[in-house]
Amino acid sequence: ARQAIDFQLNEVGRLFALALSLRDEKTDTKAVAQARYLLSYVYMRQRKSFDAIILAQYCMTTDRLNDPDSALSATEIAIEAAVQAFNDAGTDKKFELDLLKGICELIVEQYPQSARGNEARIRLGQVYRDLNEPLNAANTYLTVPSDYSEYGSARMQAGQSYWLAWVMAMSDIESGVQPEKDEETVKKWKTDAAGLMLEGITAARAKLGANAKPTPEIAAAEVSLATINNMNGQFAETIKRLNAGGANSVLKLLEVAKGQARPETGITSSAFAGQAYRLLLRAYVGTQKVAEALQTMNKLEAVGGQD
Repeated sequence: ARQAIDFQLNEVGRLFALALSLRDEKTDTKAVAQARYLLSYVYMRQRKSFDAIILAQYCMTTDRLNDPDSALSATEIAIEAAVQAFNDAGTDKKFELDLLKGICELIVEQYPQSARGNEARIRLGQVYRDLNEPLNAANTYLTVPSDYSEYGSARMQAGQSYWLAWVMAMSDIESGVQPEKDEETVKKWKTDAAGLMLEGITAARAKLGANAKPTPEIAAAEVSLATINNMNGQFAETIKRLNAGGANSVLKLLEVAKGQARPETGITSSAFAGQAYRLLLRAYVGTQKVAEALQTMNKLEAVGGQD
């Protein structure tokens, strides 16, 4: 089956390339744009990522007047091919990451009001996080408009980015390195992180509807928010939020079937579940709820996430 697909892709790619080589000034410009877009898709499927990126980027930039639909569709190919190139790269991925960043920035610039532009904003925010530029990530996520379907996600990620910036600043201070920003600015990052995560969680839960299980992204934001709440002495808020929803609570989402091994990563991993239970344990101790604290300690020991 794989050989048949590869043969078909090679033949389709050959025909599109031949068609483009035969064009002249009388050739329909819309047909040329469509051929370019479709050839970029073939290149991507063949894992010729850089060929796909070059052609898709040309199409989305040059063919915007000749065929807006093909040009807009090419933005998706450009991003997917860049992500593919990043995934296929070796240990040093800086070139591919910078390439993905440039493509996302170009899409946001050329298609600012489109859904693809918003997809690029969210992708660009993640790229900035991968580059250890959390403030740029936060600023990018904050440009996602409220009428976009993933607005809640963007607000949560903006909050997570501010939280990362604060954590990095605190780490620098502990190492004897003074942050570039003043103390009040750094302090505001933590405040903004909590506010944005709360706003994003609220929007994302409203989108899911009542009695729906939280997504892993929501669970991660709730745990980060619980960390901040505990630091601020808001232990009752941590207890309430982690337990909210009963069978659909964040804590229930962390459970695995009896005898089932926990994965290495993700919200059901020992590391993440252990972090959540440690935060809950600290909150119960802080509110002097001894019985609940003991129960939580047992759960913490069971997941193997204790310190």
